[in-house]
Parts: sequence; C-alpha cells; structure tokens
Amino acid sequence: MNQLSKETIDEIRQLADVYKNANERMMEVLLKMQRLTNNCFDRETLGIVSDAMGIPESKLYDYITFYSRFSTEGRGKYIIRMCKSAPCHVCGAREVAQSICDYLEVEPGDTTDDGLFTVEFCECIGLCESSPSVMINDEIYSNLTPNKIKGILDCYQKGVRV
Repeated sequence: MNQLSKETIDEIRQLADVYKNANERMMEVLLKMQRLTNNCFDRETLGIVSDAMGIPESKLYDYITFYSRFSTEGRGKYIIRMCKSAPCHVCGAREVAQSICDYLEVEPGDTTDDGLFTVEFCECIGLCESSPSVMINDEIYSNLTPNKIKGILDCYQKGVRV
C-alpha cells in the first residue's frame, strides 16, 4: 500500500477540482495523479481519486486497468517502456532490451531491488522511424544502442538529467 501523505492526498484533490467535469482530460489528470502516488493506483489511491473526482471506483478501475501506462501494482520511480513489436526488434531493440535487463539485473516486468526502475514491454510507442526507442516515464530516447542505453540508465541512477 502507498500510505499516501496528507500533502499528496491534498494534491490529488486539487488536481481533481481542476479537471472535474472534463472527462476528455481523464488520461492527463490520472497520469499526473499517478506521478504523485509512486506510479501506482493501489486500493487506497483508487478510493481517494474516486472520491475526489466523483467517479465510481469500478469505472476508475476499468479505465486504469485498460491502459498500460497505469498500474495497480507498485512500480519503480522510473518506468522503462520498450516496444515489443517485430519492426523495432529488426532494428536492434532486442539487444537494447537485453542490455537494459542485464544492466539493471531484472527481467521484463520486474522492478529493481532499490525501487528505482521497472522494465516493461508494451505495444508500439509510435517511434518506428527512430527505433530502437524507449520511454522512461515521459522522456523518449531514440536510436539506441546497448552502450547508449547503459549511459542513460547510469545518469538516472546518479540523479543526473539526461
């Protein structure tokens, strides 16, 4: 469980007030809320968001579990998403993905022991022209090589902006 602080709960409620009655911006507001909640909509968080937005928990849960950018399970501070489609793998994504997993000592779907990274595969992220590419949270890194991704991950580990 996230054990949200009073400050985080207040921030969620403030966001909900800004976006109330703006269903077309649901993705945007939920992504912002998720960043406040350790990248996870656990049971406690769902209840708070449901109450704040005036949306039934069941409807909110359906929305969150439909989109791969959301999770009801705990994840790392940085979520690495890599396309698993064939076109990207032809361009070297398989080697980059293996480099990520080897460097972080995790399997796809796992979170590092320090809670810093979660590695996920997803469907197309729309960057075929510059693949292999990954998204780390909302940042995109393209034309990757195994060595280039190791350098990027090293910067994240050190808390340095890439």
